[in-house]
Amino acid sequence: MQKIISKLLRNLHEYDQKRRREIIKQAKTTKLNETKDKLPFYSFKGECEERARIVLFLIKNNALKARDDYYYAAAIITNVGSLENLYLAYKSIKKYRQLGGKKKWGFYDGYFTRQSWGMTKDEIYKKIKKRIGVNPDKLNKF
Repeated sequence: MQKIISKLLRNLHEYDQKRRREIIKQAKTTKLNETKDKLPFYSFKGECEERARIVLFLIKNNALKARDDYYYAAAIITNVGSLENLYLAYKSIKKYRQLGGKKKWGFYDGYFTRQSWGMTKDEIYKKIKKRIGVNPDKLNKF
């Protein structure tokens, strides 16, 4: 069963990245407000929410076991911008790093501005550190 879950997470992540590239190529921009046809962006948002629901179910049921499961889960749930998902993503990345994971991970300052959570990156990272016991900057690798 674990191999199926690992394959599912990897496939969800790879499909997400493929769809993201397709939409950016079609729209010729990464910014919703710079494109005339907004439908692909909104459709993609719905797809991201569906993938996140699946991953959140797996997290809730302690189904993540393999090292890369934690990375893929984190990458998928951060596409649905909520502070809770960001916390869960960093909790997953912490586990991924503990298991020896080395892939790039992190967010540039612009991410926090776009999310409009009413807090600075430093304030958000303080809250996450309080919950997971490590400063997220120590988990980031660019």
